[in-house]
Amino acid sequence: MDQLTKSFIRGHLSYRFAVDSDGAEALPVDVRCAPTVCSPGGRTSTRCEEAGAGTIRANDAAGALWSGVCRPPDRRVTQVGIAAHIARLRAVIGHELLLLPSVSVLPVDEAGRVLLVRHAGHDDGWGVLGGAVDVGESPAAATVREAREEISADVQLVRLVDVLGGPDYEVSYPNGDRTAYVTAVYEAHIIRGSPAPGDGELSELAWFTLGQLPGLQLSRFSRALLHATGRL
Repeated sequence: MDQLTKSFIRGHLSYRFAVDSDGAEALPVDVRCAPTVCSPGGRTSTRCEEAGAGTIRANDAAGALWSGVCRPPDRRVTQVGIAAHIARLRAVIGHELLLLPSVSVLPVDEAGRVLLVRHAGHDDGWGVLGGAVDVGESPAAATVREAREEISADVQLVRLVDVLGGPDYEVSYPNGDRTAYVTAVYEAHIIRGSPAPGDGELSELAWFTLGQLPGLQLSRFSRALLHATGRL
């Protein structure tokens, strides 16, 4: 099917995603632009402009942005999947704080250990598995989907542990986006597959006993969550 490229630009941030020829939006990709970027025809600009050159591949580890044309010097572009409705909101509000519903999942094994993850591009310590709830999706369904996408495993939800929000659940992303999450926390068991980083959002994962948790470097989000749910 023929594809077009649709771009929403604000400041130095470009949200580009593919749309079908009939206008139906496909999964977008969040591309973090440098202050000087390449524009159609190979020109450079001091601000982000709508770009018609090149292609974006969500799993392109090299981060090539302007295929065969040009790319920001000494700039590695981080690419993260982002829902179409969030991309449209970001196109309007830029990096400003955005409130979003989300889920967090605490996979627990037979020994009582909990699975924690490190998010690619973040250096604030161990975090919890999870993500935003899509339009029309239940929190429970979002939890199962996030686990499948991020750790390549299927989970069975055991129980809803808590619903949390507040300043400790605000996250600043490497591209400058600020998001405040209200997160539904689920305990789960892995029923199929061996956990491994799956969609490029994670750099590492590991199992920890409850006794090991206090000594870990934890993100503010995960520390608050683990404390609120009685793990710390």
